[in-house]
Amino acid sequence: MVSDLRQLTVALFKMSRGLPKHLRPTVAGRIEQHSLDAWLGTRHFALTAGVLKSKHVGLLDQALGSIETISCLLELCLELRAVSAGAYGELIAVLEQIRRQLFALQKKYADAPAP
Repeated sequence: MVSDLRQLTVALFKMSRGLPKHLRPTVAGRIEQHSLDAWLGTRHFALTAGVLKSKHVGLLDQALGSIETISCLLELCLELRAVSAGAYGELIAVLEQIRRQLFALQKKYADAPAP
C-alpha cells in the first residue's frame, strides 16, 4: 500500500503540472501536499514496530483525511474541467482502493491492545 501511495503521489504531481496556471498555487499545491502527507504518514506507520502500531493508528486517520481532501479537490478539478473525466475516474479508483486498505489497517490496529 505504501508503494501504491508513492505511485499515486507521483501521478498527482504529474497531473498537477497540467492544471491551468491559476489553479497551480492553490488547488495543485494542496493536492500535492495532501498526497505527500498521506504517503509519508502511511510509510511512517508501516515502519513502526509491530507492537507499537496500535499507538500510531492516528497516522492512518491523518492519511484517510488527506485522501478525502484529495478526492474533494479532484472533484473540483473535474467540475472546473481542469482534468478529464477519464483521468478523474482513474485517480478516484486508486484513491478508493487505498482508502479501503487504510480502513482495514485502521480497524485491525485500533482494536488491538496497546503495549
